[in-house]
Amino acid sequence: MNSAEVLKTLQGRIGSADWTKWQTHRWQFYDYVRYPVAGTGQLLFFVNPLGSADPTSTQAKTLEETNCPKPRSFGQVYFIIQQIRTHIHMLAKGRQGATPAASGTYMTLMSPAFRTLERLAHQGVFKMAIGQKDYYDIDQPFINAPPGIGIKITQHASMASGAPVIWFKVSDDARNVYNLSPPQLIEPEMVLDVSINFPNANSPAISQISSTDVRVNVGVILDGYIARPAQ
Repeated sequence: MNSAEVLKTLQGRIGSADWTKWQTHRWQFYDYVRYPVAGTGQLLFFVNPLGSADPTSTQAKTLEETNCPKPRSFGQVYFIIQQIRTHIHMLAKGRQGATPAASGTYMTLMSPAFRTLERLAHQGVFKMAIGQKDYYDIDQPFINAPPGIGIKITQHASMASGAPVIWFKVSDDARNVYNLSPPQLIEPEMVLDVSINFPNANSPAISQISSTDVRVNVGVILDGYIARPAQ
């Protein structure tokens, strides 16, 4: 009996996964990357998995940024994609630089950055390749494939008299997300290439606030169903 047969026998007798039975669950695979404040020609997703360092922020990615288990792959599972969502997410006030975080007129202070993000939302092309074959191209993905999640702002006051205030966010309406018809199946260990490209020119630069970079994450959320071995 060779080593592969031994492992198969052990797995069948005392393994925790039953590979003859599969369970299906509603699932999302998501990945957020830190936006380069100088702008960029391309944003890559699902390249730096959970625990690795984001190349722009240099911080280790936690479940807040990604649940991707390995580079460019979802591992030993089947994943059925039903929706593609993209998200521009300015980090919360307390996670910005010291001056913005302490500001009593935060919305006014950050208005120039929000205007830049509004320009960003009208740019880019989402591309997804599976096994080196191109499958999806979505023009202006932040508009045509928004996240369908987030806070709903009904009213906000001007936090400084006489100063214009803008608050930018992408659509939180779940009816606006990009639905796939038919759904797309990703087989186990299939290699993915997911990116948002800016082919005409680099994406817009975000000016510093009080000599501090503005911290923005950009994410891709793939929504659907996961099939994995029964436990």
